[in-house]
This record gives sequence, structure tokens and C-alpha cells, in this order.
Amino acid sequence: MHKSENEIILSVHNLNVRLSVGDSYLSIIEDATFELRKGTILGLIGESGSGKSILCKSIINLLPGGSRLEGNVTFYPESGKPEDLLSLSEDEMRSIRGKEIGFLSQEPSSSMNPVMKCGQQVFDALPDSERKNSDGVQQVLKLLKNSGLKEPEAIADSYPHELSGGMLQRVALAAALAGRPKILIADEPVTALDASNRTGLMKLLHNLKEEMGLSVILVSHDIGFVSHWADDIMVMYFGGIVEFGETSKILSSPAHPYTKALVDLSKSFKSGSMPKTIPGDIPAIEATISGCSFHPRCEYADDICSTTEPKSEAASHGGEIRCFHPLPQK
Repeated sequence: MHKSENEIILSVHNLNVRLSVGDSYLSIIEDATFELRKGTILGLIGESGSGKSILCKSIINLLPGGSRLEGNVTFYPESGKPEDLLSLSEDEMRSIRGKEIGFLSQEPSSSMNPVMKCGQQVFDALPDSERKNSDGVQQVLKLLKNSGLKEPEAIADSYPHELSGGMLQRVALAAALAGRPKILIADEPVTALDASNRTGLMKLLHNLKEEMGLSVILVSHDIGFVSHWADDIMVMYFGGIVEFGETSKILSSPAHPYTKALVDLSKSFKSGSMPKTIPGDIPAIEATISGCSFHPRCEYADDICSTTEPKSEAASHGGEIRCFHPLPQK
């Protein structure tokens, strides 16, 4: 996982996130470490409640007030020195958020002003220089068109509630790209869309990656769907990263039992066969589990799994894994 600085655009090292709950703090993310390669799509996979959204929001400091973050989140700009995002003030983060790192949520309606026309919202997301330029309106229409909207003028003149979910998600994408970010964090962007719009939006993101050199963190619970688009895959469970590696290698020969369970489940849905569900449920966020957090649901678990937390180690497929009993590789 350790690439040269010329190959990576974002590096997260030993990130720990705790959220304020009453008079105490609840640990949500523990020792997250990964790298995003330039011009690639990184698929972030896990069941609901695994901590995917919290991890993404912590990168750009969009967590609730009172949250505690420890570790390093390093952004490598095209020019200038690397920046540790966790050390920046809120004012300094505003110069990063939207301009260097864009964010696309699974609920675009929650991120858009319901009483402002869509074109104005995309316009407001443009860099200062372009908003002051007479070509600003044309830039908005271009962004809407490049986001897959066939009638950009009509869309720009519409309010959010007048658009379908698929159209609104594309408007949100246009706004997320308006600042010309180098990284796009897409948090479950296709969850609320039908099959046609899901595929269309993903084709669009893939094309943008190729044309703009965009680097994408793509969040999803569906490893099968994401595997068609992601260059690398990172699997999360209960706030920890359990496996990381190249998509083709992880799909063909997953090393972690949880990853294999997700792959098998996806394959069963695709083939129409009876799905082999993962026994039990992901623990509640406030739960305390000794040892490996997956051991209560793992068919390979033994005594060491219930008493000792596994450390991240090199996997035989070239990535990394946290498991005492990695599965044999094909």
C-alpha cells in the first residue's frame, strides 16, 4: 500500500475518530490507514454502520462540533508542499473543501437549497475568478451538460423539488465539480437511484476520472457493483479497515473472511441463486468487542480472535489485511 509520493494524492495514517456523546466520547474509527492513488477510483465497501461516511467526512472535517480526530490526513497538491488536513483551521479547510476536495452525498436534496434555482447553486460553487467572469453562466451550463444533463438551460432554471432524484444527483455532481477539485468523495451516490441512473452516473464518474485525472473515493455497500468501476478496494467493518488491495485481486481471491462473505453475497444476487447471508448483524456503534471485531460472525474464528486485536499486515495479494487466519490465495 505504500506508494511513492508521486503516485498518491491522499494519504491517511492511523486516523482515529471519536464523537461526543453526552459527557463522554465514542470511538468510531480506529487506526484507519490507506492511500488514494492519483487518477484512480478507490471503492470503500462495508455494511451500513461500518463507519464509511464518518471516515469520509473526517477527511474534510465535516463532523459535528466536539469531535476528536487523531492521526494524519495528508493531501498532496499538484504544486506546493503536502498539507496535513487535520492541522488546518476551519478557514484554511474552506480553501480545500470544494476546491481541492469535492463531496457528493447520497442525499443531494439535503445538500441543496430548496428555494434557490439549481443554476445559481452551481454558480455559487465556482471559483471566485470564474464567478466574476462574464463566462460564469456558460461555465454552469457546461458543468451541467458534462454531468449528463441534456437540457442544461432548463435544469439551471429549475428548483430542486422540480427534478427527479437522478437529475438532482447530477446537479449535485456539477456543483461538487465546479471548484475543479482534484479529489471527489462520493458517499453512496447511487443508492437512491434506479438501475439505469446508477449505471449512467458511474459511467460519468469513470469518464471524468479519465478526462480530468480526477481521483475518487467511491463509498458503497455493494462490492459487486463497485468492482466494475474501482481500481482499488478498501473494506471496512465496525470502524476498522480489514482489507485493502487492487480490485481484481481482491475479487478473485479475497483474503479476509468478511470480504469473502461480501463477494459471495454479491455473486449469489447476480446469479439469482439463494444468497448465503453473513450470520448475525454488525454491532451497534456503542458496542465494545474484545479481539477482532468480526469474530462473533466469523466461521474461522478461534480463541486468539476473541482476545487479541489483529494488526494490519501485508497480504499475499499485495495489499493489506487485518486477520489472524487469512484465507488461502488462489
